[in-house]
Amino acid sequence: MSFLILAFVGALALASCQTLNEKECTSSDWRTLGATDGFAGRQQSHVARHQEACNRFGITVDVTAWQAGWQDGIRRHCTPRNGLDIGLKGRGYSSACPADLAFAYREAYDIGRDVNWAKDAVERLEDELDDAIKALAVAGPDERQAAQVEIELKRSELFRAQNRLNRAERKADLYKLRLATSG
Repeated sequence: MSFLILAFVGALALASCQTLNEKECTSSDWRTLGATDGFAGRQQSHVARHQEACNRFGITVDVTAWQAGWQDGIRRHCTPRNGLDIGLKGRGYSSACPADLAFAYREAYDIGRDVNWAKDAVERLEDELDDAIKALAVAGPDERQAAQVEIELKRSELFRAQNRLNRAERKADLYKLRLATSG
């Protein structure tokens, strides 16, 4: 019984690693797929996953066409506007950008990421403050002073976090303005 479960889990894991099924391998426009992969910020080495998937069906990937598409897609991905947007959404950083685009993309990504992290910190501290206020409501006479101190500490932390968020948002707004006026 455990062998069957192990075999099923192994087959499921193998299937999840495959990027394409047989129909996709036979009907893919490799240039378009490369552009899609590039725009998604995937590494240039991602084509090897397609090769592995298609080799299972005896189908050859047109690597040259895929790479030409990937070059187009990665250049559309690695723009400052896109880096800022990805950072604001809290998505992971793509290190696939060509050297001539990497610095501007990373700068924009970091600005967006800082806003995202600051928002997360404010939300977390708001929740912690709410929890501290609820704890005060049920605190006994001996615990009230400690609960009140905890509330004041959380309010102070929240105030600092809101200031960090305001600074990060201001920096992002200035960056957006700079992008709008530069092109």
